[in-house]
Amino acid sequence: MSKKLLNKSKGFTLVELMVVVLILGIILSMVVPKFFRQAQNSISGSQIISDFQYIAQAIGNYASDYKRYPNQLSDLNAGDYKYLPDVSINANQAVIDGITFSYVLSDNDCGSSPSLSISDISSESYNEVKNYIGTAIKWRLNDANRMVKLCL
Repeated sequence: MSKKLLNKSKGFTLVELMVVVLILGIILSMVVPKFFRQAQNSISGSQIISDFQYIAQAIGNYASDYKRYPNQLSDLNAGDYKYLPDVSINANQAVIDGITFSYVLSDNDCGSSPSLSISDISSESYNEVKNYIGTAIKWRLNDANRMVKLCL
């Protein structure tokens, strides 16, 4: 009986170890690209939409107070009250989260209404924004230069 106990091993077989390594490889192949994208500082589509809404709200508040849209984005922080206090603004461009938003007072694509747009964002961010907004009426998309526009 003692011979039977000696022949029975308690370790892992080579096949079992290979299966574990294969499973770990599959898990790493799914996780590593996500960390790589974060390392590239890719901004999420929902954050881009949130930034659009933040600037659009400030423009709407300005329009409500002055009964007209601002001539340029820098007007939002020109007076005593700062509509976008923590945003870097230069003339008609505002930078939030490393993305430059451009403002146009009268945009033909928007029926001569003001617009706010970004372009040349990463393909992944653009596709997230595109999926998020779907067919919303006030949004314009241009796949060629990954441009997203919000008509105000």
